[in-house]
Amino acid sequence: MAVLNVTLPDDMPEDSEQAILLLKSLGYGKIACIKALRERYGMSLADAKKQVHFSPAWEERREDDERFHAKLEKAATELGWIAKE
Repeated sequence: MAVLNVTLPDDMPEDSEQAILLLKSLGYGKIACIKALRERYGMSLADAKKQVHFSPAWEERREDDERFHAKLEKAATELGWIAKE
């Protein structure tokens, strides 16, 4: 399993939303942003994922990510990997 090492900038803002904007502007991807929020702000994985997903910094990707998740969930249900609701 590959491990994503994230080196945080020295000038990380106190505000986590500003941090996401900074990290994205520096070329960090969504997973690196999630990892950075967990390391810097002590967030749970769920909280960090939610904040990055709904961040204005990643707004242009949100719709595509949600569409992908829906397709993945549908396929998993059809294969019997998850129970139908």
